[in-house]
Amino acid sequence: MNVIHQHGTVNNNSIQSKFAQLSNERDELRHGCATADRELRRETDLVAKLREKQARLAEETRVAHAAVGEVSKKRKMVAEEIYMLKARMEKDHKSVLQVGKQIEDLEVEERNR
Repeated sequence: MNVIHQHGTVNNNSIQSKFAQLSNERDELRHGCATADRELRRETDLVAKLREKQARLAEETRVAHAAVGEVSKKRKMVAEEIYMLKARMEKDHKSVLQVGKQIEDLEVEERNR
């Protein structure tokens, strides 16, 4: 059967062939869109999971930094305490030596009496 157009006659088989081609292209496009939608959902889920992980890691990092800060503060306090104890020990040592010297002097003085 022939279809007549303004530019002349067109073969019906040609129209059916073109229609079949467009139909196949439509189906391929639908399939491609469905595949792209699945990939988009998968990627969106992955991004959401990565954001959650990033937030969790940021919180863990904050907690770790706080812990390091506390350890550093305690370390500094311990170092200061050690310094003060060493100074006090040195002072006590000098006092003991001075008392020992005084005892020696008293013993010498007593012997000489």
